[in-house]
Amino acid sequence: MEHNQKLADLMQGIEGLLSKGRCPQTDEDEALLKSCLTELRKLESNNADWRGSFEKAATLLLLLFEVYDKFKEIL
Repeated sequence: MEHNQKLADLMQGIEGLLSKGRCPQTDEDEALLKSCLTELRKLESNNADWRGSFEKAATLLLLLFEVYDKFKEIL
């Protein structure tokens, strides 16, 4: 239950960044955030299977690290 809430909160935060333009974004940043959101939605729809899929988890982590690096450069 707690995992589902954290996942939903993260998706809501990314959607907020994309919809409100709350921070300066390049097209590449926007594409990375959309990719993260897509992966998170896949995880949410396959919630029972997400732990068994190392590839999905690794892809999501790599995307999140890329987004973090981009925002770190902006700040």
